[in-house]
Amino acid sequence: RRSGIQIHTFRGTPLKLLLVDESRIARACYRTLLEQLPGAQEIQEASSVNDATERCRTLRPDIILINIDLKEGVDTDAIRRLMTHSQGGAVIAISAYTESRRVDEMLQAGAAAFVLKKQGFNTLQEAIQVVLDGEIYLSEELLEEHEGEDDNEEDVHRPSTTDLTKREQEVLGYVADGHSSRGIAGALGLSLKTVETHRLHIRVKLGIHSVAGLTKYAIRVGLSEMG
Repeated sequence: RRSGIQIHTFRGTPLKLLLVDESRIARACYRTLLEQLPGAQEIQEASSVNDATERCRTLRPDIILINIDLKEGVDTDAIRRLMTHSQGGAVIAISAYTESRRVDEMLQAGAAAFVLKKQGFNTLQEAIQVVLDGEIYLSEELLEEHEGEDDNEEDVHRPSTTDLTKREQEVLGYVADGHSSRGIAGALGLSLKTVETHRLHIRVKLGIHSVAGLTKYAIRVGLSEMG
């Protein structure tokens, strides 16, 4: 894991961040760490989704870090509301749980990253940087668990019309033909990180997590030579 990550500012301006957690202790801990980020100009706190929504109207944060394990519950509508009222702010979901359905739910609602509470601050730093660079972020542990889970039959029999880009279709074809991310990176002239990001986008868009499920889908829509 990299350390000492330098956080680039958002669109060349100082960062404004909003912390959403019902625990004062948790918010204080996050604030202490986030204040160390280069370019962090203003950090505000909220104890609930409604409170966060109101603060978004005035602060217009660049990054919203929200504990999605709040007792009140954080659903897809809450994520969308925060994004709307912040006028383009990126949401980073923080949770103690790794269930793939929950991860998908947050990402499909528009969250730009999903970070586990048990991971170190370097992981959160990395997530913030990736999000500021316009990409979706999942930690390596989540990527592995997310791709390794089995899919229901309904996942692999969905319609063939998707939002996959041409590059994502290429990557999916290589995945279905048994190539590793490193092999795909070499074949397409991409970085390993870029390939992993494409694989994440594919899984989120299709709602299919396992390689077996992706392979079945790719064969069905004609993206795999195995078909």
